[in-house]
Amino acid sequence: MEHLQILVVVIPLLAYPALNRPDLLARSIASIDHPVEHLLVIDNSGTGGIADGIEPPDLVRHYFVAEQPANLGFGGSINYAIKAYIDQPWWVIANIDTLLGPGDLERLAAEMEKPGPRMVGIVDWRVFGENFAFLEAVGWWDENYHPAYVEDVDIEYRARLAGVPQYVIDGTTSHVGSVCYADGGNPNRRHNERTYPANRAYHVAKWGGDIRGGETYSTPFNRGGSIRDWTLDPKRLRDHQWR
Repeated sequence: MEHLQILVVVIPLLAYPALNRPDLLARSIASIDHPVEHLLVIDNSGTGGIADGIEPPDLVRHYFVAEQPANLGFGGSINYAIKAYIDQPWWVIANIDTLLGPGDLERLAAEMEKPGPRMVGIVDWRVFGENFAFLEAVGWWDENYHPAYVEDVDIEYRARLAGVPQYVIDGTTSHVGSVCYADGGNPNRRHNERTYPANRAYHVAKWGGDIRGGETYSTPFNRGGSIRDWTLDPKRLRDHQWR
């Protein structure tokens, strides 16, 4: 009797932007149950050491921690991860406060292997994959939504304008939510009270209406051109740092 060979789709890159809560990061990495070629932790804490003592499962072939002198922001971290592994066909981004459900990464990998541009999440965007064709069609994440929040709304809207599939699959992956500022006594809560409304206002200016339904423009700032266009505002980046 011939033995059937089962081909396992290995995840090319699984990246974690990390600002705080190393305990949740360690828990999420420990829940990896599918082969990963490259595991990247982007340490945005500014102090380093957020991944100290973490040993990934044997399913991870290569593991790298990139310690940053300051927070790149969520969109900036995604762009960083993609640029660092631009030779890969697709990439997976995970929030540190996710607990991966059994088999969820396997199902996500199967979706990401399908042809054509796509962005696919597990349950929502707590863990998601994006492929190279999506990057070409929709563009880089807009880092002016700094350091976090509303950048996902922007990428969703641009994908709709481009007619690029974006969808979620069922799973049991859980998500604590907003741990970058929500744990007790975290000074980032005060910073977020300033930067979140500013990010939302930037979105209104960029797309002619409020998030998820109010947008009216078909190009950024209604200026024509490509939906992929954005120019990093250095003053905005400086003023929105969470120090």
